[in-house]
Amino acid sequence: MVNSRLDQIRAANDIKKIAPSDYAFLAEEIRSCLIKVISRTGGHLASNLGIVEVTMALHLCLTFPVDKLIFDVGHQSYVHKILTGRRIQFREIRTHGGISGFPKRAESGSDAFGTGHSSTALSAALGFAAAREQLGQDYKIAAVVGDGAATGGMFYEAFNNLACLKGNMVFVLNDNGMSISSNVGAVAEWLKSSRKHSPAAFFDGINMDYRGPLDGHDLEVLVPAVKEAFESSRPVLLHVLTKKGKGYGPAEKNPVWYHGLAGKAPGGGKGEETESYTDVFGKTITEMAGKDSRVTAVYAAMEHGVGLHGYRDVYPQRFYDVGIAEAHAVTFAAGLAAAGLKPYVAVYSSFLQRAFDQMIHDVCLQQLPVVFCMDRAGIVGEDGETHQGIFDLSYLTLMPGMTVAAPGDKDELREFLLWSLEFPSPLAIRYPKRRAYICPIAERDEIRLGKSEVLMQGRDIALLAVGSMVEDAVQIHDILAQRGYWVSVVNVRFIKPFDRELLFGLTCRHRLFVTMEENVWNGGYGQQVSAYLAGSGSNVHVLNIGIGDMFVKHGTIGGIKRELGLDKDMLAEKIIKEYRCCEK
Repeated sequence: MVNSRLDQIRAANDIKKIAPSDYAFLAEEIRSCLIKVISRTGGHLASNLGIVEVTMALHLCLTFPVDKLIFDVGHQSYVHKILTGRRIQFREIRTHGGISGFPKRAESGSDAFGTGHSSTALSAALGFAAAREQLGQDYKIAAVVGDGAATGGMFYEAFNNLACLKGNMVFVLNDNGMSISSNVGAVAEWLKSSRKHSPAAFFDGINMDYRGPLDGHDLEVLVPAVKEAFESSRPVLLHVLTKKGKGYGPAEKNPVWYHGLAGKAPGGGKGEETESYTDVFGKTITEMAGKDSRVTAVYAAMEHGVGLHGYRDVYPQRFYDVGIAEAHAVTFAAGLAAAGLKPYVAVYSSFLQRAFDQMIHDVCLQQLPVVFCMDRAGIVGEDGETHQGIFDLSYLTLMPGMTVAAPGDKDELREFLLWSLEFPSPLAIRYPKRRAYICPIAERDEIRLGKSEVLMQGRDIALLAVGSMVEDAVQIHDILAQRGYWVSVVNVRFIKPFDRELLFGLTCRHRLFVTMEENVWNGGYGQQVSAYLAGSGSNVHVLNIGIGDMFVKHGTIGGIKRELGLDKDMLAEKIIKEYRCCEK
Protein backbone atom coordinates (compact mmCIF):
# COMPACT_ATOMS: atom_id res chain seq x y z
CA MET A 1 0.00 0.00 0.00
CA VAL A 2 1.31 3.45 -0.92
CA ASN A 3 1.23 6.07 1.83
CA SER A 4 -0.06 8.80 -0.47
CA ARG A 5 1.01 11.83 1.55
CA LEU A 6 4.33 10.37 2.59
CA ASP A 7 4.97 9.37 -1.01
CA GLN A 8 5.01 13.06 -1.91
CA ILE A 9 7.86 13.74 0.56
CA ARG A 10 11.04 12.72 -1.22
CA ALA A 11 13.32 15.60 -0.24
CA ALA A 12 13.67 18.26 2.40
CA ASN A 13 10.92 20.93 2.31
CA ASP A 14 8.48 18.70 0.38
CA ILE A 15 6.04 18.89 3.30
CA LYS A 16 5.14 22.35 1.97
CA LYS A 17 3.51 20.61 -1.03
CA ILE A 18 0.97 18.93 1.26
CA ALA A 19 -2.41 20.60 1.49
CA PRO A 20 -3.32 21.80 5.00
CA SER A 21 -6.43 19.64 4.86
CA ASP A 22 -4.13 16.60 4.61
CA TYR A 23 -1.89 17.42 7.59
CA ALA A 24 -3.82 15.13 9.95
CA PHE A 25 -3.60 12.27 7.45
CA LEU A 26 0.13 12.84 7.04
CA ALA A 27 0.62 12.74 10.81
CA GLU A 28 -1.25 9.44 10.93
CA GLU A 29 0.89 7.99 8.14
CA ILE A 30 4.08 9.12 9.85
CA ARG A 31 3.00 7.37 13.06
CA SER A 32 2.19 4.19 11.14
CA CYS A 33 5.63 4.34 9.52
CA LEU A 34 7.32 4.80 12.90
CA ILE A 35 5.49 1.87 14.49
CA LYS A 36 6.13 -0.47 11.54
CA VAL A 37 9.82 0.29 11.18
CA ILE A 38 10.85 0.60 14.82
CA SER A 39 9.01 -2.59 15.77
CA ARG A 40 11.38 -4.35 13.36
CA THR A 41 14.68 -2.49 13.70
CA GLY A 42 14.33 -1.32 17.29
CA GLY A 43 14.77 2.26 18.38
CA HIS A 44 13.07 5.08 20.22
CA LEU A 45 9.35 4.83 19.58
CA ALA A 46 7.30 6.64 22.22
CA SER A 47 9.28 9.91 22.10
CA ASN A 48 8.93 10.16 18.30
CA LEU A 49 5.23 9.33 18.32
CA GLY A 50 4.80 12.26 20.68
CA ILE A 51 6.56 14.88 18.56
CA VAL A 52 5.03 14.30 15.13
CA GLU A 53 2.93 17.48 14.91
CA VAL A 54 5.60 19.69 16.50
CA THR A 55 8.16 18.52 13.92
CA MET A 56 5.68 19.01 11.09
CA ALA A 57 4.93 22.58 12.23
CA LEU A 58 8.63 23.43 12.36
CA HIS A 59 9.23 21.97 8.90
CA LEU A 60 6.36 24.02 7.49
CA CYS A 61 8.09 27.18 8.77
CA LEU A 62 11.74 26.33 8.07
CA THR A 63 13.73 25.85 4.86
CA PHE A 64 16.44 23.17 4.91
CA PRO A 65 19.39 23.09 4.92
CA VAL A 66 19.63 26.89 5.20
CA ASP A 67 17.67 27.07 8.47
CA LYS A 68 18.89 25.18 11.52
CA LEU A 69 16.88 22.70 13.61
CA ILE A 70 18.67 21.21 16.61
CA PHE A 71 17.24 18.34 18.68
CA ASP A 72 17.79 17.62 22.35
CA VAL A 73 17.81 14.69 22.99
CA GLY A 74 18.63 13.50 19.48
CA HIS A 75 16.56 10.34 19.68
CA GLN A 76 13.40 12.41 19.01
CA SER A 77 14.60 13.28 15.49
CA TYR A 78 13.08 10.34 13.56
CA VAL A 79 10.20 12.43 12.15
CA HIS A 80 12.72 15.06 11.06
CA LYS A 81 14.65 12.37 9.19
CA ILE A 82 11.51 11.17 7.42
CA LEU A 83 10.58 14.72 6.38
CA THR A 84 14.05 15.53 5.01
CA GLY A 85 14.16 12.93 2.25
CA ARG A 86 15.27 9.94 4.27
CA ARG A 87 12.00 7.99 4.34
CA ILE A 88 13.38 5.10 2.24
CA GLN A 89 16.60 4.93 4.29
CA PHE A 90 14.50 5.11 7.46
CA ARG A 91 13.44 1.50 6.84
CA GLU A 92 16.95 0.44 7.91
CA ILE A 93 17.51 2.95 10.73
CA ARG A 94 20.10 1.85 13.32
CA THR A 95 21.12 -1.18 11.24
CA HIS A 96 24.59 -1.76 9.80
CA GLY A 97 25.00 0.51 6.80
CA GLY A 98 21.70 2.25 7.52
CA ILE A 99 21.07 5.73 8.85
CA SER A 100 21.77 6.66 12.47
CA GLY A 101 19.17 6.86 15.21
CA PHE A 102 20.46 10.34 16.08
CA PRO A 103 21.06 13.58 14.12
CA LYS A 104 24.32 13.32 12.21
CA ARG A 105 25.95 16.09 10.22
CA ALA A 106 27.73 13.63 7.91
CA GLU A 107 24.41 12.00 7.05
CA SER A 108 22.42 15.02 5.90
CA GLY A 109 22.82 18.75 5.45
CA SER A 110 19.47 19.06 7.23
CA ASP A 111 21.05 17.77 10.45
CA ALA A 112 22.58 20.99 11.74
CA PHE A 113 24.18 19.53 14.85
CA GLY A 114 24.89 15.99 16.09
CA THR A 115 23.26 15.14 19.42
CA GLY A 116 23.36 11.82 21.24
CA HIS A 117 23.38 12.90 24.88
CA SER A 118 21.14 15.34 26.68
CA SER A 119 20.99 19.06 27.51
CA THR A 120 23.27 20.29 24.70
CA ALA A 121 20.88 21.83 22.16
CA LEU A 122 20.45 25.27 23.70
CA SER A 123 24.22 25.77 23.93
CA ALA A 124 24.66 24.73 20.29
CA ALA A 125 21.79 26.94 19.15
CA LEU A 126 23.33 29.94 20.92
CA GLY A 127 26.58 29.16 19.12
CA PHE A 128 24.79 29.20 15.77
CA ALA A 129 23.11 32.50 16.70
CA ALA A 130 26.41 34.14 17.64
CA ALA A 131 28.03 32.90 14.42
CA ARG A 132 25.06 34.14 12.40
CA GLU A 133 25.54 37.63 13.81
CA GLN A 134 29.32 37.64 13.44
CA LEU A 135 29.19 36.45 9.82
CA GLY A 136 26.33 38.75 8.89
CA GLN A 137 24.09 35.88 7.83
CA ASP A 138 20.32 35.51 7.98
CA TYR A 139 18.71 32.17 8.77
CA LYS A 140 16.27 30.77 11.29
CA ILE A 141 17.34 28.74 14.30
CA ALA A 142 15.14 26.40 16.32
CA ALA A 143 16.05 24.10 19.21
CA VAL A 144 13.65 21.35 20.28
CA VAL A 145 14.36 20.48 23.90
CA GLY A 146 12.63 17.70 25.79
CA ASP A 147 11.63 18.58 29.32
CA GLY A 148 13.89 15.78 30.56
CA ALA A 149 16.87 17.66 29.09
CA ALA A 150 15.89 20.59 31.30
CA THR A 151 17.18 18.61 34.29
CA GLY A 152 20.77 18.75 33.00
CA GLY A 153 23.33 21.32 34.10
CA MET A 154 24.40 22.41 30.61
CA PHE A 155 20.85 23.52 29.91
CA TYR A 156 21.05 26.09 32.71
CA GLU A 157 24.51 27.26 31.76
CA ALA A 158 23.17 28.04 28.29
CA PHE A 159 19.95 29.45 29.70
CA ASN A 160 21.98 31.88 31.79
CA ASN A 161 23.77 32.97 28.61
CA LEU A 162 20.53 33.90 26.80
CA ALA A 163 20.86 37.55 27.81
CA CYS A 164 23.81 37.84 25.40
CA LEU A 165 21.78 36.68 22.41
CA LYS A 166 20.95 39.26 19.77
CA GLY A 167 18.11 38.51 17.38
CA ASN A 168 15.62 35.69 17.13
CA MET A 169 15.82 32.04 18.03
CA VAL A 170 12.89 29.70 18.73
CA PHE A 171 13.26 27.37 21.66
CA VAL A 172 10.57 24.65 21.69
CA LEU A 173 10.14 23.04 25.10
CA ASN A 174 8.57 19.64 24.41
CA ASP A 175 6.80 19.02 27.71
CA ASN A 176 5.50 15.47 28.02
CA GLY A 177 6.31 14.99 31.70
CA MET A 178 8.88 12.30 30.89
CA SER A 179 12.59 11.79 30.45
CA ILE A 180 12.87 8.04 29.92
CA SER A 181 11.00 7.47 33.15
CA SER A 182 8.82 10.16 34.75
CA ASN A 183 10.57 13.46 35.39
CA VAL A 184 11.56 14.32 38.92
CA GLY A 185 12.54 17.42 40.86
CA ALA A 186 11.79 21.10 41.01
CA VAL A 187 11.85 21.65 37.23
CA ALA A 188 9.16 19.02 36.68
CA GLU A 189 6.99 20.59 39.39
CA TRP A 190 7.55 24.08 37.97
CA LEU A 191 6.48 22.94 34.51
CA LYS A 192 3.32 21.43 35.96
CA SER A 193 2.46 24.71 37.65
CA SER A 194 3.25 26.72 34.50
CA ARG A 195 0.42 24.93 32.73
CA LYS A 196 -1.93 26.84 34.99
CA HIS A 197 0.03 30.01 35.74
CA SER A 198 1.98 31.69 32.92
CA PRO A 199 5.67 32.32 33.75
CA ALA A 200 5.90 35.02 31.07
CA ALA A 201 7.15 37.68 33.49
CA PHE A 202 10.09 35.49 34.54
CA PHE A 203 11.19 34.83 30.97
CA ASP A 204 10.70 38.44 29.94
CA GLY A 205 13.31 39.36 32.55
CA ILE A 206 15.92 37.16 30.86
CA ASN A 207 15.40 38.36 27.29
CA MET A 208 13.00 35.59 26.25
CA ASP A 209 9.43 35.82 25.01
CA TYR A 210 7.39 33.00 26.60
CA ARG A 211 4.40 31.65 24.67
CA GLY A 212 2.25 28.80 25.83
CA PRO A 213 1.52 26.29 26.96
CA LEU A 214 0.21 25.09 23.58
CA ASP A 215 -1.41 21.84 22.49
CA GLY A 216 1.52 20.05 20.88
CA HIS A 217 -0.76 17.87 18.76
CA ASP A 218 -2.94 20.60 17.20
CA LEU A 219 -1.40 21.84 13.95
CA GLU A 220 -3.99 24.59 13.62
CA VAL A 221 -2.51 26.05 16.80
CA LEU A 222 1.13 25.08 16.26
CA VAL A 223 1.76 26.32 12.71
CA PRO A 224 0.70 29.94 13.26
CA ALA A 225 2.41 29.97 16.67
CA VAL A 226 5.71 28.83 15.12
CA LYS A 227 5.42 31.38 12.27
CA GLU A 228 4.77 34.19 14.73
CA ALA A 229 7.65 33.05 16.94
CA PHE A 230 10.13 33.43 14.06
CA GLU A 231 8.85 36.96 13.43
CA SER A 232 9.89 38.13 16.90
CA SER A 233 13.03 40.21 17.37
CA ARG A 234 13.85 38.26 20.55
CA PRO A 235 14.37 34.63 21.52
CA VAL A 236 11.02 32.87 21.90
CA LEU A 237 10.18 29.93 24.12
CA LEU A 238 7.29 27.88 22.80
CA HIS A 239 6.02 25.66 25.59
CA VAL A 240 4.20 22.74 23.94
CA LEU A 241 2.37 19.96 25.76
CA THR A 242 2.67 16.54 24.13
CA LYS A 243 1.83 12.97 25.00
CA LYS A 244 4.66 10.48 24.79
CA GLY A 245 3.56 7.53 22.64
CA LYS A 246 0.76 9.56 21.03
CA GLY A 247 -1.43 7.60 18.60
CA TYR A 248 -0.34 4.12 19.66
CA GLY A 249 -2.37 2.81 22.58
CA PRO A 250 0.25 0.50 24.14
CA ALA A 251 2.90 3.26 24.04
CA GLU A 252 0.51 5.84 25.52
CA LYS A 253 -0.27 3.50 28.41
CA ASN A 254 3.34 2.47 29.00
CA PRO A 255 5.72 5.11 27.55
CA VAL A 256 8.65 3.84 29.64
CA TRP A 257 8.50 0.38 28.08
CA TYR A 258 8.03 1.79 24.58
CA HIS A 259 10.73 4.46 24.98
CA GLY A 260 13.25 2.16 23.32
CA LEU A 261 12.43 -1.10 21.54
CA ALA A 262 14.99 -3.83 20.97
CA GLY A 263 13.57 -4.81 17.59
CA LYS A 264 13.46 -8.30 16.13
CA ALA A 265 16.21 -10.87 15.77
CA PRO A 266 17.41 -11.58 12.21
CA GLY A 267 15.25 -14.72 12.03
CA GLY A 268 12.12 -12.68 12.55
CA GLY A 269 11.53 -13.42 16.21
CA LYS A 270 12.22 -11.19 19.17
CA GLY A 271 15.70 -10.95 20.61
CA GLU A 272 16.86 -13.62 23.04
CA GLU A 273 15.25 -13.21 26.44
CA THR A 274 18.05 -14.18 28.81
CA GLU A 275 19.48 -12.66 31.95
CA SER A 276 21.68 -9.67 31.20
CA TYR A 277 24.50 -8.11 33.19
CA THR A 278 22.08 -5.28 33.94
CA ASP A 279 19.69 -7.81 35.49
CA VAL A 280 22.48 -9.30 37.60
CA PHE A 281 23.44 -5.85 38.87
CA GLY A 282 19.85 -4.95 39.77
CA LYS A 283 19.19 -8.18 41.66
CA THR A 284 22.51 -8.08 43.50
CA ILE A 285 22.35 -4.48 44.69
CA THR A 286 18.80 -5.06 45.92
CA GLU A 287 20.04 -8.03 47.91
CA MET A 288 22.96 -5.99 49.27
CA ALA A 289 20.65 -3.18 50.37
CA GLY A 290 18.69 -5.70 52.43
CA LYS A 291 21.83 -6.61 54.36
CA ASP A 292 23.52 -3.21 54.65
CA SER A 293 21.58 -0.03 55.37
CA ARG A 294 24.43 2.11 53.97
CA VAL A 295 23.79 0.93 50.41
CA THR A 296 22.29 3.78 48.37
CA ALA A 297 21.51 3.83 44.64
CA VAL A 298 22.00 6.94 42.50
CA TYR A 299 21.16 7.18 38.81
CA ALA A 300 20.54 9.79 36.13
CA ALA A 301 17.00 9.28 34.78
CA MET A 302 17.53 5.75 33.39
CA GLU A 303 15.96 3.57 36.04
CA HIS A 304 15.06 0.66 33.75
CA GLY A 305 18.15 1.02 31.56
CA VAL A 306 20.48 0.47 34.51
CA GLY A 307 18.29 -2.19 36.16
CA LEU A 308 17.22 -0.32 39.30
CA HIS A 309 13.41 -0.55 38.98
CA GLY A 310 13.28 -3.56 41.28
CA TYR A 311 15.52 -1.85 43.84
CA ARG A 312 13.30 1.24 43.80
CA ASP A 313 10.21 -0.83 44.60
CA VAL A 314 11.86 -2.32 47.70
CA TYR A 315 14.02 0.58 48.95
CA PRO A 316 12.47 3.84 47.70
CA GLN A 317 14.06 5.85 50.53
CA ARG A 318 17.57 4.85 49.40
CA PHE A 319 16.98 5.48 45.71
CA TYR A 320 17.87 8.82 44.08
CA ASP A 321 16.96 9.86 40.55
CA VAL A 322 18.80 13.13 39.94
CA GLY A 323 17.50 13.67 36.39
CA ILE A 324 19.68 13.72 33.29
CA ALA A 325 22.54 15.27 35.21
CA GLU A 326 25.52 12.93 35.41
CA ALA A 327 27.94 15.51 36.83
CA HIS A 328 25.52 16.30 39.64
CA ALA A 329 24.98 12.56 40.23
CA VAL A 330 28.70 12.04 40.89
CA THR A 331 29.14 14.96 43.28
CA PHE A 332 25.85 14.11 45.00
CA ALA A 333 27.17 10.59 45.54
CA ALA A 334 30.42 12.05 46.87
CA GLY A 335 28.37 13.93 49.45
CA LEU A 336 26.56 10.74 50.41
CA ALA A 337 29.87 8.94 50.85
CA ALA A 338 31.42 11.75 52.87
CA ALA A 339 28.41 11.56 55.19
CA GLY A 340 28.91 7.84 55.83
CA LEU A 341 26.77 6.06 53.22
CA LYS A 342 27.85 3.63 50.51
CA PRO A 343 26.60 5.09 47.21
CA TYR A 344 26.40 3.09 43.98
CA VAL A 345 26.18 5.28 40.89
CA ALA A 346 24.54 3.28 38.09
CA VAL A 347 25.29 4.89 34.73
CA TYR A 348 26.09 4.08 31.12
CA SER A 349 29.81 4.15 30.31
CA SER A 350 29.52 6.84 27.63
CA PHE A 351 27.32 9.03 29.85
CA LEU A 352 29.81 8.94 32.71
CA GLN A 353 32.27 10.76 30.42
CA ARG A 354 30.20 13.86 31.15
CA ALA A 355 31.25 13.78 34.80
CA PHE A 356 34.99 13.38 34.26
CA ASP A 357 35.98 16.41 36.33
CA GLN A 358 33.61 15.56 39.18
CA MET A 359 35.10 12.07 39.42
CA ILE A 360 38.60 13.52 39.74
CA HIS A 361 37.87 16.56 41.88
CA ASP A 362 35.03 15.41 44.12
CA VAL A 363 35.58 11.66 44.45
CA CYS A 364 39.19 10.65 43.76
CA LEU A 365 40.87 13.69 45.30
CA GLN A 366 39.00 13.02 48.54
CA GLN A 367 39.33 9.22 48.26
CA LEU A 368 35.61 8.71 48.85
CA PRO A 369 34.21 5.15 48.56
CA VAL A 370 31.81 5.78 45.67
CA VAL A 371 31.19 2.75 43.42
CA PHE A 372 30.56 3.45 39.74
CA CYS A 373 28.54 0.64 38.17
CA MET A 374 29.14 1.19 34.47
CA ASP A 375 26.60 -0.43 32.20
CA ARG A 376 27.01 -0.45 28.40
CA ALA A 377 30.81 -0.70 28.63
CA GLY A 378 32.43 -1.72 25.37
CA ILE A 379 30.55 -2.07 22.09
CA VAL A 380 26.83 -1.41 22.52
CA GLY A 381 25.55 -1.75 18.96
CA GLU A 382 22.69 0.09 17.32
CA ASP A 383 22.88 3.41 19.21
CA GLY A 384 26.20 4.09 17.52
CA GLU A 385 29.04 6.56 17.98
CA THR A 386 27.57 8.58 20.84
CA HIS A 387 26.83 5.54 22.97
CA GLN A 388 29.72 3.11 22.42
CA GLY A 389 31.44 2.64 25.80
CA ILE A 390 34.94 2.30 24.38
CA PHE A 391 36.81 5.06 26.23
CA ASP A 392 36.22 4.33 29.92
CA LEU A 393 39.32 2.25 30.60
CA SER A 394 41.43 5.09 29.22
CA TYR A 395 39.84 7.93 31.16
CA LEU A 396 39.35 5.99 34.40
CA THR A 397 42.87 4.62 34.72
CA LEU A 398 44.46 8.07 34.57
CA MET A 399 42.61 9.15 37.73
CA PRO A 400 44.78 8.88 40.87
CA GLY A 401 43.15 6.67 43.47
CA MET A 402 40.60 5.09 41.13
CA THR A 403 40.40 1.29 41.06
CA VAL A 404 39.05 -0.16 37.81
CA ALA A 405 37.58 -3.65 37.53
CA ALA A 406 35.93 -5.67 34.75
CA PRO A 407 34.13 -8.90 35.74
CA GLY A 408 34.53 -11.74 33.28
CA ASP A 409 31.10 -13.30 33.77
CA LYS A 410 27.79 -12.97 35.63
CA ASP A 411 28.93 -14.68 38.83
CA GLU A 412 32.00 -12.48 38.98
CA LEU A 413 29.89 -9.32 38.61
CA ARG A 414 27.91 -10.42 41.63
CA GLU A 415 31.10 -11.19 43.57
CA PHE A 416 32.64 -7.82 42.70
CA LEU A 417 29.55 -6.00 43.94
CA LEU A 418 29.58 -7.91 47.23
CA TRP A 419 33.33 -7.32 47.56
CA SER A 420 32.86 -3.60 46.94
CA LEU A 421 30.82 -3.14 50.13
CA GLU A 422 33.92 -2.86 52.28
CA PHE A 423 36.20 -1.33 49.67
CA PRO A 424 37.38 1.99 51.16
CA SER A 425 38.09 4.10 48.07
CA PRO A 426 36.73 4.93 44.59
CA LEU A 427 35.88 1.91 42.47
CA ALA A 428 34.59 1.53 38.90
CA ILE A 429 33.05 -1.78 37.80
CA ARG A 430 32.40 -2.00 34.04
CA TYR A 431 30.16 -4.54 32.29
CA PRO A 432 28.62 -4.82 28.81
CA LYS A 433 25.15 -4.52 27.31
CA ARG A 434 24.44 -8.15 26.47
CA ARG A 435 23.41 -11.47 27.93
CA ALA A 436 25.34 -12.49 31.02
CA TYR A 437 28.07 -15.02 30.23
CA ILE A 438 28.72 -18.04 32.47
CA CYS A 439 32.36 -19.10 32.44
CA PRO A 440 32.70 -22.92 32.11
CA ILE A 441 35.64 -23.10 34.53
CA ALA A 442 34.44 -24.75 37.76
CA GLU A 443 37.22 -23.72 40.17
CA ARG A 444 37.51 -19.93 40.47
CA ASP A 445 39.83 -17.74 42.51
CA GLU A 446 38.41 -15.40 45.11
CA ILE A 447 38.63 -11.71 44.35
CA ARG A 448 41.77 -9.99 45.62
CA LEU A 449 42.66 -6.40 44.88
CA GLY A 450 44.83 -6.08 41.78
CA LYS A 451 44.99 -9.82 41.10
CA SER A 452 44.11 -11.53 37.84
CA GLU A 453 42.89 -15.11 37.48
CA VAL A 454 44.37 -17.84 35.28
CA LEU A 455 41.42 -19.73 33.81
CA MET A 456 43.43 -22.08 31.59
CA GLN A 457 47.09 -22.89 32.02
CA GLY A 458 49.08 -23.32 28.82
CA ARG A 459 52.31 -22.28 27.20
CA ASP A 460 53.55 -20.27 24.26
CA ILE A 461 50.52 -17.93 23.92
CA ALA A 462 48.78 -16.09 26.78
CA LEU A 463 45.40 -14.48 26.15
CA LEU A 464 44.90 -11.62 28.63
CA ALA A 465 41.18 -10.85 28.45
CA VAL A 466 39.38 -7.87 29.96
CA GLY A 467 35.74 -8.26 31.02
CA SER A 468 33.50 -9.05 28.05
CA MET A 469 36.49 -10.44 26.12
CA VAL A 470 36.83 -13.38 28.54
CA GLU A 471 34.09 -15.22 26.66
CA ASP A 472 35.90 -14.61 23.36
CA ALA A 473 39.22 -15.71 24.87
CA VAL A 474 37.79 -19.03 26.07
CA GLN A 475 36.38 -19.70 22.59
CA ILE A 476 39.62 -18.67 20.88
CA HIS A 477 41.51 -21.01 23.24
CA ASP A 478 39.45 -23.90 21.90
CA ILE A 479 40.02 -22.85 18.27
CA LEU A 480 43.77 -22.58 18.81
CA ALA A 481 43.91 -25.85 20.75
CA GLN A 482 42.36 -27.64 17.78
CA ARG A 483 45.13 -26.15 15.64
CA GLY A 484 47.81 -27.53 17.97
CA TYR A 485 48.63 -24.45 20.05
CA TRP A 486 48.96 -24.59 23.82
CA VAL A 487 47.32 -21.47 25.17
CA SER A 488 46.82 -19.84 28.57
CA VAL A 489 43.69 -17.76 29.27
CA VAL A 490 43.83 -15.02 31.90
CA ASN A 491 40.80 -13.21 33.27
CA VAL A 492 42.40 -9.82 33.90
CA ARG A 493 39.77 -8.67 36.46
CA PHE A 494 41.63 -5.51 37.53
CA ILE A 495 42.82 -2.99 34.97
CA LYS A 496 44.03 -0.69 37.72
CA PRO A 497 46.00 -1.77 39.65
CA PHE A 498 46.97 -4.51 37.22
CA ASP A 499 48.74 -7.73 38.11
CA ARG A 500 52.43 -7.16 37.39
CA GLU A 501 53.42 -10.23 39.41
CA LEU A 502 51.33 -12.54 37.24
CA LEU A 503 52.63 -10.94 34.06
CA PHE A 504 56.21 -11.45 35.19
CA GLY A 505 55.49 -15.13 35.90
CA LEU A 506 53.87 -15.62 32.49
CA THR A 507 56.94 -14.25 30.68
CA CYS A 508 58.87 -17.39 31.62
CA ARG A 509 56.58 -19.72 29.68
CA HIS A 510 55.09 -17.67 26.85
CA ARG A 511 56.44 -16.09 23.69
CA LEU A 512 53.34 -14.06 22.88
CA PHE A 513 50.99 -12.02 25.07
CA VAL A 514 47.66 -11.11 23.48
CA THR A 515 45.75 -8.39 25.31
CA MET A 516 42.02 -8.30 24.53
CA GLU A 517 39.69 -5.43 25.41
CA GLU A 518 36.65 -3.56 24.08
CA ASN A 519 38.31 -0.20 24.51
CA VAL A 520 40.43 2.10 22.38
CA TRP A 521 44.11 1.19 22.33
CA ASN A 522 45.29 4.57 23.56
CA GLY A 523 45.32 4.43 27.35
CA GLY A 524 43.84 0.94 27.50
CA TYR A 525 44.96 -2.21 29.28
CA GLY A 526 47.09 -3.39 26.37
CA GLN A 527 49.11 -0.19 26.39
CA GLN A 528 49.80 -0.67 30.10
CA VAL A 529 51.02 -4.23 29.49
CA SER A 530 53.24 -3.14 26.61
CA ALA A 531 54.77 -0.36 28.70
CA TYR A 532 55.39 -2.71 31.62
CA LEU A 533 57.10 -5.33 29.47
CA ALA A 534 59.23 -2.70 27.73
CA GLY A 535 60.42 -1.47 31.11
CA SER A 536 61.07 -4.96 32.44
CA GLY A 537 63.46 -5.92 29.66
CA SER A 538 61.33 -8.92 28.67
CA ASN A 539 61.55 -10.25 25.11
CA VAL A 540 57.94 -11.43 25.10
CA HIS A 541 56.08 -10.14 22.06
CA VAL A 542 52.77 -8.33 22.61
CA LEU A 543 49.73 -8.21 20.34
CA ASN A 544 47.18 -5.62 21.46
CA ILE A 545 43.60 -6.39 20.46
CA GLY A 546 41.29 -3.42 20.83
CA ILE A 547 39.77 -0.51 18.94
CA GLY A 548 41.74 2.03 16.94
CA ASP A 549 41.62 5.81 17.10
CA MET A 550 38.04 6.11 15.88
CA PHE A 551 34.37 6.46 16.70
CA VAL A 552 32.51 3.20 16.15
CA LYS A 553 29.39 3.34 13.98
CA HIS A 554 26.06 1.69 14.68
CA GLY A 555 25.11 -1.91 13.87
CA THR A 556 24.72 -5.20 15.69
CA ILE A 557 27.43 -6.04 18.19
CA GLY A 558 28.45 -9.07 16.13
CA GLY A 559 28.54 -7.06 12.91
CA ILE A 560 30.61 -4.31 14.49
CA LYS A 561 33.10 -6.80 15.88
CA ARG A 562 33.50 -8.39 12.45
CA GLU A 563 34.05 -5.00 10.85
CA LEU A 564 36.68 -4.11 13.47
CA GLY A 565 38.41 -7.48 13.12
CA LEU A 566 37.36 -8.53 16.63
CA ASP A 567 35.38 -11.62 15.62
CA LYS A 568 36.74 -14.70 17.39
CA ASP A 569 37.61 -16.60 14.17
CA MET A 570 39.33 -13.55 12.71
CA LEU A 571 41.24 -13.04 15.94
CA ALA A 572 42.34 -16.68 16.03
CA GLU A 573 43.90 -16.33 12.59
CA LYS A 574 45.54 -13.04 13.55
CA ILE A 575 47.04 -14.61 16.70
CA ILE A 576 48.40 -17.59 14.78
CA LYS A 577 50.02 -15.29 12.22
CA GLU A 578 51.56 -13.17 14.99
CA TYR A 579 52.86 -16.24 16.85
CA ARG A 580 54.53 -17.58 13.71
CA CYS A 581 56.36 -14.28 13.38
CA CYS A 582 57.62 -14.74 16.96
CA GLU A 583 59.06 -18.15 16.07
CA LYS A 584 61.28 -16.78 13.32
